[in-house]
Amino acid sequence: MMQAELEDLSLQNSANNAQRISTLKSEINAILHHEELFWRQRPRSIWLQAGDKNTKLFHQRESQRSWKNHISGIQDTDGGWHTSDEQIAHVAEQYFKELFTPTNPTDMGSVLDAVDRRVTLDMNNALLQKYTPDEVRRALFQMHPSKSPGPDGMSPFFFQKYWNIVGFDVTKAILLKTILPTIISEAQSAFVPNRLITDNTTVAYELLHRMRNNRNGKVGQMVVKLDISKAYDRVEWGFLVYKARYFPNTSFLDAELGNNPSFVWCSLLAARDIIYAGSRWQIGDGRKIHMATHNWLPHPPVFINPPPVNMTVHDLINGESKQWDRGKLFATFDRRTCETILTMPLNHQTTQDRLVWMENKTHTFTVRSAYQVALCLQQPNHAEHSLAQAQGNTWKRIWKLNVPPKVRTFLWRACSGCLPTRQNLHKKRVKIEEHCELCAHQTETVSHVLWECPFARNVWASFKGSIQKCSNEPTDFLFLFQKMWQKLSLGELEKWATTAWWIWHARNKVYFERVQLHPKVIFESAIKWLEVYQRLNEAQRV
Repeated sequence: MMQAELEDLSLQNSANNAQRISTLKSEINAILHHEELFWRQRPRSIWLQAGDKNTKLFHQRESQRSWKNHISGIQDTDGGWHTSDEQIAHVAEQYFKELFTPTNPTDMGSVLDAVDRRVTLDMNNALLQKYTPDEVRRALFQMHPSKSPGPDGMSPFFFQKYWNIVGFDVTKAILLKTILPTIISEAQSAFVPNRLITDNTTVAYELLHRMRNNRNGKVGQMVVKLDISKAYDRVEWGFLVYKARYFPNTSFLDAELGNNPSFVWCSLLAARDIIYAGSRWQIGDGRKIHMATHNWLPHPPVFINPPPVNMTVHDLINGESKQWDRGKLFATFDRRTCETILTMPLNHQTTQDRLVWMENKTHTFTVRSAYQVALCLQQPNHAEHSLAQAQGNTWKRIWKLNVPPKVRTFLWRACSGCLPTRQNLHKKRVKIEEHCELCAHQTETVSHVLWECPFARNVWASFKGSIQKCSNEPTDFLFLFQKMWQKLSLGELEKWATTAWWIWHARNKVYFERVQLHPKVIFESAIKWLEVYQRLNEAQRV
């Protein structure tokens, strides 16, 4: 009903309907937002934020997930095939009953004596203590809001939101979480922080590679594929690690490819240049840092006399004063390099040297920052607008704007000069006139259609404040954005960016639907759309 009314009012194209159109859009957006959040939780797509009409994607993922998890039939231990829901449930129940029924072994002592004790007496006493509501609350609020729904379908979000009401009735403790880091083995990589379950895949690949190349001799090897039914079972075998195989006496940074390397090792080694480029050594005792080959200064050192290959930074430190040896420095490096070294404090000489990632403020390696380093190594001027190279912060400013994601993407494309304007299409040899269809006078460039065209100027006339004093002379849109960044407040800039998107949207309605929106409707729709987005975005964060 509301959608039909909105379409009717939009077709009338009257400024008198602007208030009713805005009200209808707000109500429809609120309904769609709740629907989107519902479908986002159903397929458990927690990796993707709700917003920008992702409901269709969530719906498709839920359908795919339901189809993938559907059990059409099941085979029992005797080979019989069962398809009804009751039979499937009975077979599954019997299977797990047999699986988890103890066999009551008689000689458990000899087995337990061979197992290293992980839970200490203090830990055990802590586990036996009565839990407190405070501990339960902490455990609950550490859970992801959209994960682990209970039998009633309620996710942690419900209990977190209404804890003051239901907390007393649902208090159940999970105290084991506090001691898990001490009892989990390093081999259980899926449970170790900063590890991936795929680490085990690379070890398995390395094992197969070694066995494939070891076919000589009388003693053979074989691979046994096991179906591990119990989640608590563990299979032990002697396995290879990469350090023992490829660089037993050195570090990964100094490792060589070796003879007959595996594909995984070749791939890991190929990424080493990225680590070299994005990292720098933090000086401890200086024994690991090779003076000539390692990256330990903000700029490459300039030598007066080339040092020995195996000379380390430790050799530049005075053993008695624990400070830089100025005599060795000025005998080895030029003056600029010496001055740089002398500004570096030696506060960590009791610790070992360590490699620090320098491509973000937290000095923590991330795939995102490594990807940027890889792009710079491959092509230093990758995908950059010619004028943006001198203003590297421009893109960061765009991506940080609190506007709908499609507006940020649109703004980036506009500043990069890659919107499909008539001029750009003509350059791509599309048979189309370059002139703007809205004014029929000037060439349709990005800055023209969004800023200079009379069609756009009528929209900008509704924008109060500093923008009215800006010139509408022909200019590059990137330069225009940078100018707006300097003149407008952050809130005004977000309104300006959203209005620019709506001008482009209105331009497309003229070209493809032959519908021309009133300038006031365009402006008010842009402001209302931004307000609804920011309000919903804020509610979602809370």
